[in-house]
Parts: sequence; C-alpha cells; structure tokens
Amino acid sequence: MINPLPALAHRLWTPAPAFYAAGIAYPDYLLELTWLLLGRIAHEQIYAEAFPCAVWEKLWEMPEAARFDYYVQLLKDSQNLSDPHLAGIFQQAHTQLKNAAQLTQLIEIVCSINIEEYEYLAESYEQLLVLASSNAHSQYYLTPPTALVDSLVIALQPQAGESIQDPVAASASFLIAAEQYTHLSDEELESTAETQLLGKESDLVRVRLALMNCLLHDIYHHEQLPVLWEQTPNTQTLPPADVILSNLLFCNGSKPADNNLILKVLQAIYHNLTPQGRAAVIVPDSLLSASGNARQIRYTLLESCHLHTVLRLPENLFYPYILPAQVLFFHRAHPEKNTQVWFYDLRHQRQNFMKFISAYGDDPYALQRATSEDPYWKSLSREQLAAQGDNLDYAWIEEAAEENPPLWDMLEETISALEDLKSLLYADFDPRHPDNKTNNKT
Repeated sequence: MINPLPALAHRLWTPAPAFYAAGIAYPDYLLELTWLLLGRIAHEQIYAEAFPCAVWEKLWEMPEAARFDYYVQLLKDSQNLSDPHLAGIFQQAHTQLKNAAQLTQLIEIVCSINIEEYEYLAESYEQLLVLASSNAHSQYYLTPPTALVDSLVIALQPQAGESIQDPVAASASFLIAAEQYTHLSDEELESTAETQLLGKESDLVRVRLALMNCLLHDIYHHEQLPVLWEQTPNTQTLPPADVILSNLLFCNGSKPADNNLILKVLQAIYHNLTPQGRAAVIVPDSLLSASGNARQIRYTLLESCHLHTVLRLPENLFYPYILPAQVLFFHRAHPEKNTQVWFYDLRHQRQNFMKFISAYGDDPYALQRATSEDPYWKSLSREQLAAQGDNLDYAWIEEAAEENPPLWDMLEETISALEDLKSLLYADFDPRHPDNKTNNKT
C-alpha cells in the first residue's frame, strides 16, 4: 500500500506559492489552512462538543458570494470559544485572504481530505510546518529539523509524570516529541502519572500553529494550554522543570535573536531546573566564545550545573538561515561533578545523528561515559576549559580537510539517519510497533 502521507502534505501545500504571489505570506497561508482544517475535522474529534461544528459546516455549503463575510465573522466569533485551547488557535484571528475565490480554493482543498487520511493529518501538518519554515520567503522559523528534535529527546529520555518545558516553543515540536517518548514502554503505557507539558512563545503566529500541532497529536486539555503566548520571552514565569528542551536561535519569533536575549533565556533555564533536572538547549556558536556577559554566564553554568556534552551542529541545519549552532546538554548537580565536558562534532559528520546518539550513550546524565576512540568525540577537563576562558566553541577538526559531499548523498544520508531514529524510537521501545506485537497487552 502506498503511504498517503507525502501526497496529503503535498496536496495541502500546492497552492501556497500562488497565494504568496498574490500577497499571502507562507505562515499566513498555513494559518488560514489551519483554521479551515480545524473547522473541517472538529466533528470527528474529542473536543467536538466545545466547537461549533454545525456553524462551520455552513461555510462549506453556502454560495461563494456569501462565504467571505461569513468566514470573517466566524473567525471573530471563534476567538470567544469557552475552551481555551480552541480559542487559543483563533487568538486575534483575522483573515489575510483577499477574496471569496481564494477562500473557496482553500475550502475545496480541505474538503478533499477523506476519513482514511485523518490518521495522517498530524504528520502531514508537521511537514507543512517544515515547508512554511524552510522556504526562503517564509519570514518565520517554525520548527527545528525532525532528526535533531528526536535526537535531543532520545538523549534526555523524558519520563511519564515529569514536567517538560520549552520556553521558546515555536511549533511545539520538542514538547510533542517528548510527550510521545513518555509513552514508549509497557510500564509507561500503564502509568497513571500525568506528564506536564508547558511551553512559552512570544510570537502569536507560532502560538496558534503550535496549539494546532498539539491538538492534532492528541495533546489536548480543556483547562490547561500546552503553549502560552507571552510577548517577551521570560522563563522566570515558568514553574520548575524536570526536562527543558529548546531552540534559542529564534527567541524573537522570526529572525535570529541577538545574543543578549538568548543569554537571558539560557540563564533562566538553568535556574529553572529542578534538582537533577536536565536540559538540551540550542545556542549559536558566538555565544560559546564571546566575552563579557556571555563568558560570565558560561562560567556560572559550568559552576552551578553539570555541563557534560556540547554537540556541534551542521551550519545548514536551519535553512534558509546559515547559522553555526551547538547544543548544550546539562543538568543540575554539585559543582565537583562537572569535571569533564565532552564535545561531539556533527558539523563534519554529514548530519549523522544516529552516530551521535550511539556516542551519547544510555545515561541521560552522562555520568558514566566511557572513553571513545571516535575522532569526532573529544573531552576537555574543567581545568582546561578554565585555562581558555571557559570557551565552549571547541573545534579540533579542520574544515579545509573535509570535502563537500554531493548534495544528493547528503540528502540520502539525512533521510537514512531519520529513518534510523524513527526505528530506534518505535521498534525498540513501542509495544504497539508491528515488530513487538508479541509484547502487546490486551
């Protein structure tokens, strides 16, 4: 059977370039699609009683000439829904469409989704977020690469019942992946412990898209929003967290953030961890070698936490931006435990995340990491770091010695690595995976 997932995502995205040419930005196109998609599928979902399904269904049936004004009023009314999650998707909603013909075109696309395709909507929506994010004209960065998200989640191993946060939630990809990971074993599936997911986001467009992304992934609670809109990034307003995963490169919602804002959020993150709380945070290279406040915060991080791993990322990972970035892995611990920091260079590994996961090991705290002969894996003592001014931008592989691989080779290796990660997530741990049917419990 042919997987309908790529076809569905392609069908939903096909009109986007034409809408962009007509003055509808890619994130705005995705927002309009989001609102119509929610109106279309609501009657099949657990939140149907809180959503005015019948009112929205009239939109599909009425003449084109009357549709546009009706849609404008629908968006206005939907902002006042009693359910905070649903109302959050419509916060300050107003259409960017120009006429009824554009609205009709989107309605026809949304109405072409059949019941059999509903199970693919969540993954298709993730693909739409990637498409809207990676387009050179997008003006918004919405989601980190899936392989990167899955790798950081696998490394930190979030557990059912823990408090999981992202102070720069974007499309909520870290929260969703972490929540899915907590359901991967028999024991956790039987657990009654409630995982607490909470994200903050300063950009309203990304908040709406994040809430829809959560809804499609069955993260829904009629009293508590998984992602809150806070116009100024402020982690200090969040409760203590057991696990924090975040991409700080785009704290301001669209363009890459300046170092001062990133430093402020990073500082709040390590203060916000519970005892033995753990974090994986993406920051720019410049933050790891800059002087002044950056150096002081690095010193504080090294002294107050166990910063055990620094992952050097490929520069083209956040297309269309070329951003040299790295991931800091740390947890709250006594300073004497922070005797060694391991560095892994993925920048010259052609995005082989699977090798990094293997090198990282099974311990999310990296307390018993063995010495490795992998040339992309080095360590420095706390004394060595202090001698070089706590510089964490450590590079020992010469870029000139590396040849740029053919583009298609890179794409094939990236796809292969992503498939390996999915296999690791689902085949090894998930009792619902076909390979583990004998472990299923009735």
